[in-house]
Amino acid sequence: MAIGVIGTNSTAAGSGSGTTLSWTHTVPSTDGNRMLLVCVEENFTPTTQSATYNSVSMTEVQAMGGSSANSHCFYLANPATDANTVTVTWDPSNAGQRKGCAITIKDAKQTSPVDASNRTDGYPTNATSQQSTMTTVTNNTLNFSILGSGTAISAVVQDAGQTEQTNVIDANHPSMVSGTETQGTSGSYTGGMSWTGSVAYHVVEVFAIIEDVAAVVAGGQPMSLLG
Repeated sequence: MAIGVIGTNSTAAGSGSGTTLSWTHTVPSTDGNRMLLVCVEENFTPTTQSATYNSVSMTEVQAMGGSSANSHCFYLANPATDANTVTVTWDPSNAGQRKGCAITIKDAKQTSPVDASNRTDGYPTNATSQQSTMTTVTNNTLNFSILGSGTAISAVVQDAGQTEQTNVIDANHPSMVSGTETQGTSGSYTGGMSWTGSVAYHVVEVFAIIEDVAAVVAGGQPMSLLG
């Protein structure tokens, strides 16, 4: 049974400074086995970082950092529906720039949902593209590719097969772009992007969210992206 994307409803926050970055994201009340993914990118290196949605703590997929592009992704199973606040907190306070996005999916495995993950830091080589490879062990995953750039880029293009979900590009500050692709059969997977503007500070994180097979069989629908 194929995993399919049925729509997007993403929210992005612009640059900021201090210890927190907050914005409102709406989780649709339709469909079941929902999961919220939150990703942020900053051009500084925080000591610690955490995220909440509707004041509920989220779990970090993996830290993706180094150089001057540090990105982090978090997930929360069964998030509260409707409009609520996403808050990402850094320690210590830093005046660097940061970006954020939130994506909701349905029919996701609610416990231990991350099948595989990896990150590739391109620093210090100037480049106009970056990829990262992981190996999934479960069939039917929704794979995410997150690009974080510590300096300005433009005209980001997803690798073949990926669908862009969020795009937070600032001509004068760091950028973050996300994309997804379904993978029916487990094995090696490479995700990434290319862009205009050769930069040294760039990282790509890939991770795979497992489909809730029982829910899909019961409901007759594949895992899909809601927003």
